[in-house]
Amino acid sequence: MSNSIALQTVMEYVEALSSVDQDLLIELIQKRQIEKQRAEVTEHITLTLSQQDKETLEKAAAAKNKSLSEYLLEVALNLAKETPEIEQIVLSNRDWEIVTSAPV
Repeated sequence: MSNSIALQTVMEYVEALSSVDQDLLIELIQKRQIEKQRAEVTEHITLTLSQQDKETLEKAAAAKNKSLSEYLLEVALNLAKETPEIEQIVLSNRDWEIVTSAPV
């Protein structure tokens, strides 16, 4: 069965659910996505924090009804999206030699 047919079948089942069940399904999917993101972050990032910094971050996370991992991921992603792209300049070997041989 192709993916488009399978997706269409799933959509038909979902549309047949009551609106309450559809909302519950959406909530469940969102929670699973958050759990997956949390697992990915936990798997790849290690932070060393002072106890005071950790408590401050935990309070901020709790104020937003989020776990510490969810909060840190949200903050980090928002900051990353706001960070301007770094422009890269590619030099030829000749130009690189000119730059590196210039007097400082």
